[in-house]
Amino acid sequence: MRLFHTLLTLTAVTAAVSAAAQGPTITQADMPVVGDTLRLSQAVGVGVDFQLTGPNQSWDYSMLTPVGQRVARFVPTSVAGGLAAFTFGPLGGANRATVATPVELPLDSIPGGGGLSFGDLYGYFRAQTADYRQVGFSASVTGFALPVTFNAGMQDVVYRFPLSFASAPDSSQSYFEANVPGTAFLSQDQNRVNRVDGWGTLITPFGTFSTIRVRTKLDAYDSLAIGGQMPIALQLPTRYEYKWLANGHHVPLLTINTAEIGGQETPTSVEYRDIYRRITLGTAPDAAALATVSLAPNPVGVGQALTVRGLPAGAVAVEVFDAVGRRVLARTVSGAEATLVAAELGAARGLLTVRLTTARGTAVRRLVRE
Repeated sequence: MRLFHTLLTLTAVTAAVSAAAQGPTITQADMPVVGDTLRLSQAVGVGVDFQLTGPNQSWDYSMLTPVGQRVARFVPTSVAGGLAAFTFGPLGGANRATVATPVELPLDSIPGGGGLSFGDLYGYFRAQTADYRQVGFSASVTGFALPVTFNAGMQDVVYRFPLSFASAPDSSQSYFEANVPGTAFLSQDQNRVNRVDGWGTLITPFGTFSTIRVRTKLDAYDSLAIGGQMPIALQLPTRYEYKWLANGHHVPLLTINTAEIGGQETPTSVEYRDIYRRITLGTAPDAAALATVSLAPNPVGVGQALTVRGLPAGAVAVEVFDAVGRRVLARTVSGAEATLVAAELGAARGLLTVRLTTARGTAVRRLVRE
């Protein structure tokens, strides 16, 4: 009998060690809550190996150089007031949210939303036992908080719980549309596929943590119309999010975003959980200088020249890819500005991707060619 109990104890210990050896398990308790104010640093992604994955990894990103910071604030769902507060409040039914946070316009294909003047943008999320999902967003239009919800059964499920290295891949299809008659119409149809592809120790300038890594693949179509015009449908390049999650931190400790351009994944942003740091951009690498580059006009007419402004000193390789990833232009420029004449872009229309590369960094910009 004593031997039997000993065997049972050893089995239990072995199972516990095995479970612990696969990294943390992420649940509802690890999601943002009202009152969270979490500082995040944007970093230069030069030399970051985002493809390193698998069990028992040691991800050493201690070399990340911060070039900017923001604070992620999570507030009550009543923040926007009016109809938005009711839509996402306790009586919101399927649209009920547990937290809201400032977001950018969820129309990734058009910088600045194509010139639309929306203010006070908030995303609304619900954390529950089964998952963490976005249920909608609100935007201030002429001083009124306009709520926008996802279609029934098509909310954006960010994570399903419990989330661990043993979790099977999962996907969600989301769709929303917003229509302000005579002003603007916008919509997004997106497929999200999540896969936990690694666990181990993450090291950043913020510290050392036991984490799992989630690889997310995003395929989306955006549509936009302004002033009663016919909507323009744009397929975004396939995007990926690599997120390192740990217990008790409420947001990813590290997020690396990439876009598939010309059949190759190109990092577009790196952000990690951090403390307050005094950042002097004047001493930052070229990749930080690329953050100021802009394209004008955007959208650009098919017969118009395109001006690339805010280029750093030295040689910059400029590449332009069409909506399916074919390279339509490649040349090297120098100086603070460069002009791409219409003929260089050929017949390419719709969503174009402009990749700018220096010896020390890469930046990506979206361009709409009408």
